[in-house]
Amino acid sequence: MRLRKVFFTGAAVLFAGAAVWLLVQFAAPVLNLQQSLYRGRWLLLAWRLALYAIAAGLWYVVSPQLRLCSPVAFRHLKRAAIWSLVLLATGEISNLLQWEATV
Repeated sequence: MRLRKVFFTGAAVLFAGAAVWLLVQFAAPVLNLQQSLYRGRWLLLAWRLALYAIAAGLWYVVSPQLRLCSPVAFRHLKRAAIWSLVLLATGEISNLLQWEATV
């Protein structure tokens, strides 16, 4: 059962990576990639915000169950979530500064 989940997750990650690679190869030439990303920055921001909302929703679904089941694991999950928020904020600030520098 666990092996099936790991296989499915790995297959999903590989599929997503292949889709992104194909998109970059065929939709945006190498010379115009930076311009394409700049033009689509608001759509990319909306995409990232949607992913963040999904992750937050999963947190609110999983965390109460985990708190009841295993308090130690919940503390580890909480620490990982806090560090991921720090990394997320750092990445978003970096993106903002990068786009401000190119304008």
